Amino acid sequence: MAGTLGILGICLLFSGVRVTSSAISVTSPAKEYKIARGDNVTIPCKFAVQPVGDSVQISWTAVADVSGDPAIKILTFNSLGSTKVQTKYKGRATLLQDVLTGKADLQLLRVTSADTRVYECGVENLSNEEDGGSATAKLIVLVAPSPPICKIEGKAEYYQDVKLTCVSEEGTPTPTYKWQRYDTNNILQPNPPKATDGVCVCVCV
Repeated sequence: MAGTLGILGICLLFSGVRVTSSAISVTSPAKEYKIARGDNVTIPCKFAVQPVGDSVQISWTAVADVSGDPAIKILTFNSLGSTKVQTKYKGRATLLQDVLTGKADLQLLRVTSADTRVYECGVENLSNEEDGGSATAKLIVLVAPSPPICKIEGKAEYYQDVKLTCVSEEGTPTPTYKWQRYDTNNILQPNPPKATDGVCVCVCV
């Protein structure tokens, strides 16, 4: 009898406790996205909330230029109806969201070279601040190389060493070059050169 009363007491003790569990998973379909400068881009973000229907806060940030500096805030949205876009991104950043389907995509308009960085999509449960998740993706803004600037370092004289340099002021990813040499008859010559006469041409590859 005592054992039965003990069990009954335990049941009564826990009958008033509502046990809930919640979890958020956040994913990015790809780790890297490439887009031409001046174009518009959408960086996808998917999330799932348990239980379905909980209020969430969505935030997009970007990694700062200097390691260790605070993340760059882009925008914040919560499913209660509030959206805040940081001044720097107003008119360029939009959240394409659907809380019910777990969509939290970031759209950036007219991207520039400065937009090349790592972005983070964060989702937080408003009813439980400790329940949240995030995913990252890198955006690379492609920029065509500008015409290379070629220079000669040293004296272009017999028995003197010279160094030919070639660099573009713009270009993402960083351009790579190769040198081609043509003789006085405009015939392409093999490398390394066996003579010093002719014309050297810097070619972006």
